Amino acid sequence: MKKNNLWILLCITVLTLAMFATACTKRHDPNILYYTCPMHPQIKKDAPGQCPICGMTLVPVKKEMEGHTEKPVGVLISPERLAILGVETIAAQKKSLTRDIRTSATIADSPELATAQEEYLSALRLYGNSRHEFVTATYNKLKLMGMSDDWIRNLRRRGKPESELYLQKRGGKLIVAAALYEYQIPHIQIGQNATVIYPNAKPGEYMGKIIGIEPRVDPKTRTARAWIEVLGNHSPVPSGSYLIAQLQEQLGTHLTVPKTAVLDTGRRQIVIVKNGDYYEQRDVQVGEASNDDVAIESGLEVGEDVVVKANFFIDSEAQLKAQLNTPEHQH
Repeated sequence: MKKNNLWILLCITVLTLAMFATACTKRHDPNILYYTCPMHPQIKKDAPGQCPICGMTLVPVKKEMEGHTEKPVGVLISPERLAILGVETIAAQKKSLTRDIRTSATIADSPELATAQEEYLSALRLYGNSRHEFVTATYNKLKLMGMSDDWIRNLRRRGKPESELYLQKRGGKLIVAAALYEYQIPHIQIGQNATVIYPNAKPGEYMGKIIGIEPRVDPKTRTARAWIEVLGNHSPVPSGSYLIAQLQEQLGTHLTVPKTAVLDTGRRQIVIVKNGDYYEQRDVQVGEASNDDVAIESGLEVGEDVVVKANFFIDSEAQLKAQLNTPEHQH
């Protein structure tokens, strides 16, 4: 009887050690939660092997290192599938954003501005460079009409009003008035370059410079005029002709990613961040956008890699995985 009991105890001990050894083999890496199929994330196994659906090699899902939680970070995608999808990433970086704008413009037809220039010059001739109230009043009038300090200094040196404001000279200087909307005005600077396009002439593109911006917005059109000076040879442009002004809005320095990196659901803006071997969804808040890039106000750090190509497929898989991980889908 004692021999039988000893034999049973020995068998139990051997079986227990075998089970423990098997478990240790399956979980040789304590950071591995389970093994899953890259194509079918609902498959979860305790040990390496093949997917029972497609036959692909199962890959390990590891614990999230930050916070030491047991929640896997995003989705794990095999190198083979990354190559098939054509996934591309780029690092978020800080840079200056600019945005090209095209707006309507006309040859300056502003005899009232030329008259205001003459009033200011007359005040200077009468009272010199003193702070006489008439000098101050005429100076302020020029400022309200959009003349910058540099433009006014050049007017004083020249000593006469600019006839180009009401009379065009062949091949001479052009003064062009371009329409700016309220939201554009803060991003346009005096002194920056501009291109003026006259569609009815060849060549019809002329390089110019912004010399002034009206500080007031027309209540009817909600626009203000930007004055552009064009120097050099150019084709005659009849008064009232339709022109196009090309400008660049200076949007400041921001943390940026390409526009293609942001998925907009209508209620959320999402990027896919590469975190080691994993790809995770990240909610972000976007700001100003240039032609190609968008500013990220929150949700990303400098240097983090975001997916710019095939991110829609990764987002879809992440959503599927989230659905499968809900209690009603777990068995």
